[in-house]
Amino acid sequence: SLAWRPFLLSGGESSPYGLGWFTQETAAGRALWHYGLWPTFSSLFLKLPERDATLILLANSDGLSARFPLANGDLMSSPFAAAFIAALK
Repeated sequence: SLAWRPFLLSGGESSPYGLGWFTQETAAGRALWHYGLWPTFSSLFLKLPERDATLILLANSDGLSARFPLANGDLMSSPFAAAFIAALK
């Protein structure tokens, strides 16, 4: 799917973002992920297709996303994602 494939930026480097989803290699394999952040809600959706594993987190606060720079494209900046990946290694 194009949504899960990073595209090339005009400078030739690969973007961590597909069409709506971040893509990233992790210690547990390829990760496809997306996060949400609103002043009173946050979320993290993480899929590891080769492991047939998915993590979905929803919060009634900004606690899943606000403190972590997920917009920079690094899933491992989230301690929740890092713990999930570590458990699957």
